Amino acid sequence: MVDLPTTAELFAFSVFFLPGYISLNIGSILLRGKLLVGIPWLEKVIFSYFWSSFIFLSTLAILNRPLTVDSVMTSFTTNSILLLGVLIIGFGFISGIAYYTGRVAIARSREAAPKLGRWLRLNRIVEVFSEMRFGSTVEDTLNLLWENRDRTDVVVETDSGQVFRGMLGSFSLEPTLDLLLVGEGSRPLQELVGTTWSLLEVWSILIPQVHIKSVRGIAR
Repeated sequence: MVDLPTTAELFAFSVFFLPGYISLNIGSILLRGKLLVGIPWLEKVIFSYFWSSFIFLSTLAILNRPLTVDSVMTSFTTNSILLLGVLIIGFGFISGIAYYTGRVAIARSREAAPKLGRWLRLNRIVEVFSEMRFGSTVEDTLNLLWENRDRTDVVVETDSGQVFRGMLGSFSLEPTLDLLLVGEGSRPLQELVGTTWSLLEVWSILIPQVHIKSVRGIAR
């Protein structure tokens, strides 16, 4: 028979979990404009406990107290709670900056590594980094469509059953995935009516994520 956690254990869990969780959500809101979503709860708990340890370590270091369970549970005063709140916000900024810096560093390394490989005549490095994908499948697909937009049309099916075809004008991934289809010159925007593509009089269509059902790329 599994014993239910006691009130003290639940309180200890919340004390150690909440600071890191709140801080990471602050960073997510600052960077992505939304709460920490898309991550399994087990990983959220692990990351939150890990981040909480830094927050409590900094708080207790300022208060000149060791990082122990007893010191954490017995150090709640008005001043320590205010200090903890300030550090939660501060570490939220740090988490957002760290995430952004990491993404930029990965993107830069992906661009620089093939150039370095060619300069050093290490063809294997060029092949590996040319094939590697660091983002999500959605991000890689949209980047591929963007790189080939001059010879590829994008077909978007909406949740209402409408199907539009045009050139990918731009797209966003954060905070939501939105697509802008544009038409120009010999490549006007089109809508599928029955089995026939019908020309549209508008030159651009913005399709938000909530209405996107599928996205396809077809050669012109």
